[in-house]
Amino acid sequence: MGRYLTVIAALVWVLVSGSGAMADTSVSINLGQSSQNYVWYGIEDSGGIGYWYVQQGNCSATGGNTVCNLSGNFTGSTAGFTSGTYDLVTTYNGTSPAPYGVSAPSPLVGGSVSTSAPNQFEFIDVTDGATMTLDLTASDGTRYSIPILSGGSFANGAGFNVFLASSACTNVPASCNLIDAAFYGDLSGTAGVIQGPVTGNASFLLSSATVTPPNTSAPEPGTLALTLSALGLLFAAKKFIPMGS
Repeated sequence: MGRYLTVIAALVWVLVSGSGAMADTSVSINLGQSSQNYVWYGIEDSGGIGYWYVQQGNCSATGGNTVCNLSGNFTGSTAGFTSGTYDLVTTYNGTSPAPYGVSAPSPLVGGSVSTSAPNQFEFIDVTDGATMTLDLTASDGTRYSIPILSGGSFANGAGFNVFLASSACTNVPASCNLIDAAFYGDLSGTAGVIQGPVTGNASFLLSSATVTPPNTSAPEPGTLALTLSALGLLFAAKKFIPMGS
């Protein structure tokens, strides 16, 4: 069923100025299968256009907010981004379910791209204060934090797509696709639900990223002692070598 359930996330971009900004180089990466499920809670099907609450990964209450993580491995062809791990972090204000009685922990709303592509969606409504950040850890240990959504608005320029790798459905007929979840969804708390791990891709400019270099480990105590001892010997040798020899 997963081949029918492609998802188009809203395209977003941001440029960050300052001493930490990188050269304006375009980077594209492939997102490997997520360790968590991507979840759609159906709201309604209106004239062949579906609407869903969208939950990006596993969510938990943290400090009065809700934080969702969708993570896995990534690959790419740009130097420094050939392999590593990703974590798409989505944060909402508050810890209550989404509006209208649907037991979805996400206030993000997606809608079908068109009646000819009812199982493809884009974000059409986001709550004020919601944020999305794509955190990458490259194979060399360098970490990149790329803002995707801030202050309830998508930034201009970056983007990501996700595609269901496999799917399971609840309160949906055997066809188990997104538009059915929307059709059988209602606002009384018995929404049709589609969920499953996803793959995908993402693109961004290095200038959008906050960069944290790999940690430099401190010398082992034994190594430090040997180094100091060696310096002491060199000093002693210099002190007792006759001048002008």
